[in-house]
Amino acid sequence: MTFTRLFLAALMTAAGTSASAAPLSAAVCAAGSDTATHDVLSSRADRVWQVSFSAPAESIGDSANAIVMESAVDEEAQTSRPRAKAFEYSDAYQTRLKIHKVASLATIPLFVTQIILGQKLYNFNGSDGVRTAHQAVAFSLAGLFTLNSVTGVMNLWEGRKDPNRKKKVLVHGIMMLGADAGFTVAGIMAPNRHDLDNYQDRFSPHRTIALTSMAVATTAYLIMIFGK
Repeated sequence: MTFTRLFLAALMTAAGTSASAAPLSAAVCAAGSDTATHDVLSSRADRVWQVSFSAPAESIGDSANAIVMESAVDEEAQTSRPRAKAFEYSDAYQTRLKIHKVASLATIPLFVTQIILGQKLYNFNGSDGVRTAHQAVAFSLAGLFTLNSVTGVMNLWEGRKDPNRKKKVLVHGIMMLGADAGFTVAGIMAPNRHDLDNYQDRFSPHRTIALTSMAVATTAYLIMIFGK
């Protein structure tokens, strides 16, 4: 009986010791956990406020290399791009060009005058003075187009090897030569008072060919002014 009491007392003492040890171990574990958490937060804060001077230097180096490579590519593109060859014209070319331009200023006024005079003759309202004026303007146009045809063709020939010559120059020249041919035919088809049998029949063809040639020449004139 005494042994049983002693055994029970020993068990009760051991249970009390374990119960008192549990809060202590829990407290120790909690303290350890708090210390670990504090260490983690401290390390994170250190990393946040830590300044590294090596990264910016590498970024600057990469940017500089990129700029150098881009400049090299641009220079290579400019070098490989074909450059327009310079073509030098003679002084005679410049003189002919100036004559050609000045003479061309009289084209439109002569056209308008000739149309008015020719319309009067077509309507049988023209006197001998109107007929004479019409012929005078026709000779003026013939002289003007002869002058401009000579200077224009000579300049076209001299500039045939110019790689920078614009297409409108060639188009202008071809159209003006076509107008020259039309004016020549219109002159041949002009009514003649000494040929009374064909006098009336020549009016319409002469007028149509002349107006068509004027339209072609005016278009070529405007192409040189406003064309690209």
